[in-house]
Amino acid sequence: MKKIVLMFALLLSANLFAEEVTLKQAKCTLFGNLKIKVYGLESFGRVGTGYLRGNLPMSDDCDSVKEDFEQSLGRGSSSVDVNLDTRIIVIRERDDDDKMDKGWRCTTKERKTLTLAFPEFPYLTFKNVVERTLRVNHYCR
Repeated sequence: MKKIVLMFALLLSANLFAEEVTLKQAKCTLFGNLKIKVYGLESFGRVGTGYLRGNLPMSDDCDSVKEDFEQSLGRGSSSVDVNLDTRIIVIRERDDDDKMDKGWRCTTKERKTLTLAFPEFPYLTFKNVVERTLRVNHYCR
């Protein structure tokens, strides 16, 4: 069963293709990183419609990068490289809800990671991660 799940996850993680996107909004976070919203990734679902966060190098000023970003991409649509990675993960932790029997609880989650790379800004990649709980097993080993 584990081999089937791993093969399925590997098959889904190899989705790399180009999309046409339009910049909707760009802003700086409290910690000096850039986050954006774009039009054109609605086909990916919730992971494509949320904010995409990019980590800037420590030496870069977020406001100046945001201004350059908006000037170069704010004029129209741009072709970007999109990678959607879907993984099934199992988290095993102590189940302390039951006071008599301290067993293990296994939570199966689906984690989707959308990575966006602009060819105009090769040093800056944007990511959005969405997790969804598939199953909780209270009696696993």
